[in-house]
Amino acid sequence: MLLSAMSAVGEAGIRWLLYPVPASNVGFEEQTEAIILPPPGGPWELRIDDETITLDAGVWRWQPGFYAGEVTAQLLTGDGRLAAEYLLDVAPDSEKLGRARFEDMLKEVLAEDPFLAVGDEPATLLSGNEARFDDPLSALLGFSRVRVYGPRFVHALHEAARHPRMTLRRRRGVEPPHRVRRVDGGSLRTLTRSAAWAASIGGDSSEEFRPREPVHIDVPIAELHVDGAANRSVVALMHSVRRRIRTLHGLLQRLRPDEESATRTPLSARMPARLAVLERLDAELGRLLRNEPWQQVTRPEITAAGLIALAADPSYARVYQMAWRALRMGAGGDSAEDRLWLSPTWELFERWCFVRIGALLREFLPGLNWQRWGPGKHPSGADVTWAGMGPSLSLHLLLQPVFRSWDQPACWGFQSISRERCPDIVITFETKEERGFIVLDAKYRRGRRAILEEMAVAHIYRDSLRWHSSRPQFALLLLPADSAATWLSEDAFQRTERVGVVALGNAVPALLKEALAKYVAS
Repeated sequence: MLLSAMSAVGEAGIRWLLYPVPASNVGFEEQTEAIILPPPGGPWELRIDDETITLDAGVWRWQPGFYAGEVTAQLLTGDGRLAAEYLLDVAPDSEKLGRARFEDMLKEVLAEDPFLAVGDEPATLLSGNEARFDDPLSALLGFSRVRVYGPRFVHALHEAARHPRMTLRRRRGVEPPHRVRRVDGGSLRTLTRSAAWAASIGGDSSEEFRPREPVHIDVPIAELHVDGAANRSVVALMHSVRRRIRTLHGLLQRLRPDEESATRTPLSARMPARLAVLERLDAELGRLLRNEPWQQVTRPEITAAGLIALAADPSYARVYQMAWRALRMGAGGDSAEDRLWLSPTWELFERWCFVRIGALLREFLPGLNWQRWGPGKHPSGADVTWAGMGPSLSLHLLLQPVFRSWDQPACWGFQSISRERCPDIVITFETKEERGFIVLDAKYRRGRRAILEEMAVAHIYRDSLRWHSSRPQFALLLLPADSAATWLSEDAFQRTERVGVVALGNAVPALLKEALAKYVAS
């Protein structure tokens, strides 16, 4: 359900009264301040993506950064209890990229690799379970799952503990005759070896055979206990979730410190609340492990018998389900509660440019054998690589390769005559006779003045980057839409100056197509 949270518009700007979930409060926009009205009652504390918003003159003032998507918020009482949760729908800057276009762009990125969209901005998106990744920001994705499913796992454990699964265990013991209900061959063999018992059975009451102590019989005893396969599996899951919580706690503490940046939202203000969530869950699981019935379990282990037993009991099946959801890794899915944090809108645009150019190149050169490599797989240090190999052409599409400074060893032939540089996208093509490369830098900007300022980057890349001592053929800026600086888009200008801008669409840019046209037939 989508609701506009706007309640009034005045000279101070838009004022909002939020609707709790399942409503989604629409109308927010990146880099646009919103004034949020507190609900009646209080005192209240408002946290947006775990960051406390300070009350200013009776209202909360919040300005989203460079991100778009759904942002979670919590309304807390004065003693820290959760009173309400909200979803704030932040739209992209309408002057750069329309909402529909942004959503289509994001879908393209997620369709190729959801991890290209993972970041640490407050905006979130549904996530799932398709792959693993080793980026440090995986801690944020892991935390988002533990925060949602960890409390549910704890609740499921409490429910299972109310009626724990019991296992029948047989042992032998000695009982007085009046308590014996069943004897077996072992009992009879024991009795035949007892002279006192034989005398009492035979009626011999002489002093010599009279038993000095009450007669007890060795009998089989069946008893119920909790140290079975199902409970051992549950304890193993408890230890696994607790290890994940402690690992995430350490990873969150080691995330990069906040740097001075006008385009990223700092993490420091959001981190204390997130660490507190993990600490509470860890303490609660520790208490459960020390309580009945789990403390009676002798060892944690997951076995086939244990998993079958979990599936057969609804309360135990809930424990397993919540543990699995809290532990799983990956991205891509459709759970309405399983979310990942997104990158800033400008970084998502960079990723989309890489994805779109990769798709266009694979369509333009279908004869090549295309392979995709993840982080650290390419010698250039690129984050992601598309490599196309053919009998007469080798082409590499690289996302943020490293051009080391001139006095450092070349990285796959890449060097910069000045300081180290990492352009957004580099395309290299090589045959037996020649090689060349093109540099593309994505800029999530549109206005004339802004584009002219960003052209300095294109000039730097054109003049400073080298591949095996060769200069780039072109250094172009990729834009979300056509620029008012029209001459920068003209083919003649770009061929002469080897710089310019391109509004990336559904076709291979003209200069790139011209550079690769000779290889299409092969």
